[in-house]
Amino acid sequence: MLIRKAIIVNLQDDATPKHSLRWAAKAGAALPPLEASTKTIDPMKCMGKWFVTHVIPNFIEKIPGVYNETEEYEWDEANKRFLVTLSFAKGSPTAPRTVMKQRGWFYDAVTTGTEWRVSPIVLGWALPVKLRYIIIDCADDYSSMTVGYPDRSLLWVMARESNPPAERLRQMLAVPEELGYDMSKVKPVPQEWSA
Repeated sequence: MLIRKAIIVNLQDDATPKHSLRWAAKAGAALPPLEASTKTIDPMKCMGKWFVTHVIPNFIEKIPGVYNETEEYEWDEANKRFLVTLSFAKGSPTAPRTVMKQRGWFYDAVTTGTEWRVSPIVLGWALPVKLRYIIIDCADDYSSMTVGYPDRSLLWVMARESNPPAERLRQMLAVPEELGYDMSKVKPVPQEWSA
C-alpha cells in the first residue's frame, strides 16, 4: 500500500516523465485525470475530415463490425462553434452509414486550443451537457490527432489519410500508452474504402 501511495504522489508532480504513467497504469496505480496537451494548436486547422484508425469505443461504436469510421469538423462562424459528424458503416465497409452529430466549442481557445466541449445532438436537439473533449496529441502538420477523455474510458486516434503508414501509426499509438491508457481496450477501426 505504501508503494501505491508513493506512486500516486509521484504522478501528481508535473515533472514526472510520461513513461511513469505507463508504468503506474500497468502496476494498477490510480492515475490522475487525463489532461489536454500543453502544446499550443490552432483549432481551426483541426477542421475537416479525419479517419479514425483506433478507438476505445463509446456505446454507439461498440456495435460489432464498425468500418470506415470518420469524424468531420465544420466551423459555424455565425454561432462561433463547430459541428462534429461521426459516421461509420456497420457490418461491412459498403453498408449504409450510421451518423451521429455533436455541437462543439473551443473551451480554451485563448491558451492552448486543446480542450474542447461537445454536446451530442439527439432528435435534432443538442443535449444540455458539455462533455470534455481533450486533445492529447496533434501532429505539427495536423496530419494526425488523438482525442481522449479524463478517465481514459474513451479514445479516438485519427489521421487525415485512411491508412497511415505503420511507423506513423506506431507513433500515434505511443502517446496514449505513455499517458496511461490500457492499450488492450484500444481497437483498430478497419478503413476499407472502395476505389
